[in-house]
Amino acid sequence: MATLASARIRSVDLVRTTAIAIMVVVHFVENLSGVVPKISGFGAPLFTLLSGLSYRLWLDGQLARGASDALIRVRTIRRGLFLIGAGILFNVLVWMPQDVFNWDVLTFIGFGYLMLEWARRMSLLVCTWACAVLLAISPAARVAVDYASFWTAGYFEHDATLSDVLSGLLVSGYFPLLPWLCYPLLGFLVASVLFSHDRTSRREISWCAKLGALLLAASLTALALESLWPALLEGLGGRWLGGWTNYPATPEFVSGTLGIALLFFAAAYRWLDSPDAQAWPRLELWIGRYSRHAFTLYVLHHIVHLWPLWWLAAARGEETTQYWQRALSPWPALALAVVFLALTAPLLAWMERRRVRGVEDWMRWICD
Repeated sequence: MATLASARIRSVDLVRTTAIAIMVVVHFVENLSGVVPKISGFGAPLFTLLSGLSYRLWLDGQLARGASDALIRVRTIRRGLFLIGAGILFNVLVWMPQDVFNWDVLTFIGFGYLMLEWARRMSLLVCTWACAVLLAISPAARVAVDYASFWTAGYFEHDATLSDVLSGLLVSGYFPLLPWLCYPLLGFLVASVLFSHDRTSRREISWCAKLGALLLAASLTALALESLWPALLEGLGGRWLGGWTNYPATPEFVSGTLGIALLFFAAAYRWLDSPDAQAWPRLELWIGRYSRHAFTLYVLHHIVHLWPLWWLAAARGEETTQYWQRALSPWPALALAVVFLALTAPLLAWMERRRVRGVEDWMRWICD
């Protein structure tokens, strides 16, 4: 049997494919129609949790090949800086130059890699405490920077000042380090436990499911208490709790989405990667393909549905964002998302046959 450091883990592919599919649907529908789908807020947690989990697998692969500690450090930092740079370039070219410091998911994952360079040197206990502290201090940090003042229009707005840019990075942007660093850090912790051996046992994957259930239960309990006793959100409780919201990512949202992500991964692992799992060759082919090119798909789907809006407005001499969230009704926007996902399947197959480089390939070529 191939070691986990060298073999693809099909459950990881399934979860990552699910994450990118959710993102495509949410972004098409929201950006074209202005309607936020019910599944909004579930794609990014899966994606960022897997960034930490995949880093652990990549790290094990590097160690298995005999890479030195210094070389691993250089490659990790290169990857982080590559993604930060790619994320900034993405903001300028796909969105607008004024949105360069919106701190989207690509820039966040880049900073997450830099944090994981620290985490790989720490014990699991230290990393666990770090994850808990990040979650605990985030609400107070939002109060300190007046988070709501950056979101008066329903989306992140900031002045071109150093303080606002740093505030966006740390606390108030779309994917600030607080509390989103909890996701890659927990993914790294889970992978460090599950994949410490060549074969993950039922006991270990059950531990992952139990942790997920505990986190989800904590979130649901807090939400239930807030519903039964609204006064809980006043005073001290209101400074820490905030209901289920993505912007800001409240403790209820973070613990709940982490729980759902871990439960989903545990179920996928039992289905696809357990010793008695049934083979699904066609499914494995397609989820592996979408998973391998997830970053490329993330960039591409934004280009496909946003650039036509900017071009149409420019051609008509109108404000660039004239058609943003007003171009279509929700159902046609959803149909376009499904068409995009269907058409990218042969595109990805063609890219692999022709060895056309995607974002992931450029990152490996430049950084490794």
